[in-house]
Amino acid sequence: MAAVAKEEVRRFITECLKAVGAPAQAALDQADLLLQADRTGHFSHGLNRLEFYVNDIISGACEPKNVPVVLKESAATAWVDGKNALGATVGHFCMSLAMKKAKEAGVGWVTVKASNHFGMAGWWAQKAMREGLIGMAFTNSSPLLAPTRSKKVCRWKNLITGNTGTSVNP
Repeated sequence: MAAVAKEEVRRFITECLKAVGAPAQAALDQADLLLQADRTGHFSHGLNRLEFYVNDIISGACEPKNVPVVLKESAATAWVDGKNALGATVGHFCMSLAMKKAKEAGVGWVTVKASNHFGMAGWWAQKAMREGLIGMAFTNSSPLLAPTRSKKVCRWKNLITGNTGTSVNP
């Protein structure tokens, strides 16, 4: 089987997202997230998700040009409106804000509303670890599961990831 160079895959993802309206930086952030998922064996959150992101943009389910905004904050906390932007855009905004608050106040907690799939949760915890911080990332999902004897889905998956280490594989 022939391998495709990492930079070529990054270019492909970026160009696909830009073709449907994503700004260059948002497309690059999303591409890096998808590539890291594949590189670390989280294939369910890698390149195979590209079609979902493209379709979400085309259908209007995601607004890639939007920029998250802080609705309310304190020295150590913030509540963010993701403005329905790409998950990587919202994730970078929120994790960067949480890390800034942690460095200044000793802890940083940021919650977000109106976001989209934020990819491999471990990516966000690793982002904090690269800055010498303990990182955690939590998310939920749209209803996916139907309880026993239920006629409709109404249960979510709630994912949690964290790190306490001091190194990250590149």
